[in-house]
Amino acid sequence: MSLQTHMLTRLEPDQRLICFGTGETANLLRTYAPRLWQHVDLCVSDDFSDPTFAGLPARPYRELAPDDARPVLLAVRDEAQPRLAARLTNEGRQVLTWKVETDAASMESARESTEPSR
Repeated sequence: MSLQTHMLTRLEPDQRLICFGTGETANLLRTYAPRLWQHVDLCVSDDFSDPTFAGLPARPYRELAPDDARPVLLAVRDEAQPRLAARLTNEGRQVLTWKVETDAASMESARESTEPSR
């Protein structure tokens, strides 16, 4: 299953999202998951510098209304997602991450299935 398909299964067909991030990762999601990106109608970031991103309005995260119920799609590097997700969740936000967690057992199983038979 592609990342885009996986993410879309977690959304309602007309659900709107806030994208957290306006850098390289956001551009990659916009490019490689365009159907997912169609759900985004606002971009926010801590390091705000431009009032638009990819044709969408953008603003500092701190200006986001506390009662805004739209889920926040994390468009940041995979290693930054757990900490940011925890922060936003603690602030009462519903957070969507795209990072796929894998455990050691599934990694080992995948490695073994690709090794040549002896």
